[in-house]
Amino acid sequence: MVTLKYKIYIDAPREKVWESLWKDENYRNWTEPFTPGNHAVSEWNESDPIQFLDGKNNGIYGIIETKITNEVMVFKQLGDVLDGTDMKREWAGAREQYFLLERDGTTKVKVSVDVLSEYVDYMKKAFPVALEKLKVLAEN
Repeated sequence: MVTLKYKIYIDAPREKVWESLWKDENYRNWTEPFTPGNHAVSEWNESDPIQFLDGKNNGIYGIIETKITNEVMVFKQLGDVLDGTDMKREWAGAREQYFLLERDGTTKVKVSVDVLSEYVDYMKKAFPVALEKLKVLAEN
């Protein structure tokens, strides 16, 4: 498992950035570089289950491990969703973490994501593109 880290500065208050990250229509938009039709299924509360799915409803499932509104969101991945069935995977326990820090109206978004080595190149290409889309959403 490899942990990748990203950061981006967005000229918007963290409340706007938070909404841009997790509101359904925004989430679908900024995560599109990962997989077409990407969306999340959850009530978005701490300890709730969550599924991150593509346009064919395949993807990843886990739980929202930590949620501090407008500040922190941590997902603990548990496995894959294939054809509507949850399957545990060797990377179960991987985390995806988002931290929002605001200063003078600019929000720094720090992301840490655990990935298997075979997905490192893919994530290194897709994540910066996704974060740029997030920046455009939040700044407009």
